[in-house]
Order: sequence, then C-alpha cells, then structure tokens
Amino acid sequence: MEKSIETTLGTWTYSDIGEGEPLILLHGIFMNRHMWDQATQTLQKTYRVICIDGPSHGNSESVARSWSLSDHALALEGFIGTLGLKKVHIAGHSWGGMVAMRLALRNPSMIQTLILCNTPLEESQSKLMFQVQGLFLIGKAGRRFFARQAAKALFDRDPKVTFSLEASLENQDGRGLRQAIRAVLVEAKDFYSELKNLKMPVCYITGAKDYVCSDRIRKELEDLGAEPFIVAGGHTSPLEQPQEVSEIIVRHIIQN
Repeated sequence: MEKSIETTLGTWTYSDIGEGEPLILLHGIFMNRHMWDQATQTLQKTYRVICIDGPSHGNSESVARSWSLSDHALALEGFIGTLGLKKVHIAGHSWGGMVAMRLALRNPSMIQTLILCNTPLEESQSKLMFQVQGLFLIGKAGRRFFARQAAKALFDRDPKVTFSLEASLENQDGRGLRQAIRAVLVEAKDFYSELKNLKMPVCYITGAKDYVCSDRIRKELEDLGAEPFIVAGGHTSPLEQPQEVSEIIVRHIIQN
C-alpha cells in the first residue's frame, strides 16, 4: 500500500512492507521506487523494506525550485526521523547512492550499513549533453524521446530499462525533472575522496558494463577493503539482476 510523508523536499510517496530491521531502498534518476520491486520480493522476507519515490519522481511531489544532493540528504534524514527510526540500512541506486552517502557522512549514527549500487562518485563529463536533453522533458512525446535517448546514453540500450524509463517519465512534471538533472547530473562534484570518511560498512555493486565505476574508483574501493561486486549488465543492476543484487545486500547486512 502506498503511503506519503511531508518532507523539506515536498511530499514523498513510499511503500513499507515486511518485518525486521528497516532497509531503505532509493532509486536512480528517471526511475521510481518500482525499479526495486523484484529485489523486494526477496528482501521483504527478512527486512522491513521501505522504498521511496524521490522528489519529482514516481508519485512524489514535483519540486521545481533549486535544490542540491545535500538538501535531499537532509530531507531523507527527516523522513527517517518522521518514521521514528533510529538506525537503518540503506541501499541506493545511482542517484540514490549519492544521496545515501551524503546522509551517511552527515549523520553516521543513523546508518547501520550502506550499499551503493551503480553509484557515480566522479563529476560527470557530459553536463552539456544532459542540459540539452533536459529541453525535451516538456510534453509526453518529448519525455518518451528523452527516455529512449537516456537509455542509450546511460543504460546500455537494455529494452527492459527503456520500457521502465518511458513508463516512469511519461506522467512526470518536466520542470521538476530538469531540476533533478541539475542537482544530480550537472552540479554534483567528485565525491570519491569521501569514501574513506564513511564510518559504517560499505558495499559497492556495479554492472560489468556500467560506465560509472572507473579504475580509479575500483582502486579506491579496494584500498578501503570494499572491492566492488560485479554483476552482469549495465547501470541498472537492481533492475537487470534483482536476485543477485538482493542476495549481495542480504549477505552484506548479515556479515556486518
């Protein structure tokens, strides 16, 4: 059943299913919480799984005003507090991992374990392309075109991912999506140097064809004892390999 909570970044919708220690799942940009649906079928057997639609995505409120990833982390902290939770596990895909990292640095006592899936840690080299593509977000036809272009550029042309992107973006507000692009893809800076400052156990999952886990990032992770788990596919591992990703998440939580 869908629920909602007012945050400092608008009203967020979320699902809350299962029992046990709370596990929060965050999706990537242009997707919504349903990208975790298949993985949740496994995770809910052991954990209380809370899947959130990010601002301007899914059924959450569109936020067209200026905001940053740090603002999003602050809103997530408030969301967790509103639910009355003291300590949680968090798994974030791409944008979701970027937000989860910032919350983990802001309030490490709140995060028991951190799972980063396909999470960019380096500044984007395609900022102009993202800004230009954002112009197509006006109108449903433009958003469908944008979804296909984004699937080619970001997600290795996987037909399943293209379909999910089109379905996710079709009814979204273009102004809110453009601000999300600015916050996540244009204004985000290098963050890999912050890995060493994380105080909780960290797990990194990436696709074999994922473009965001560079050799530099892999070495940084290995130096920290967090060698990445590599699964088949591209940049949407929870969608492409839900069973394997959910099993990695469970193992990481159990072992820590």
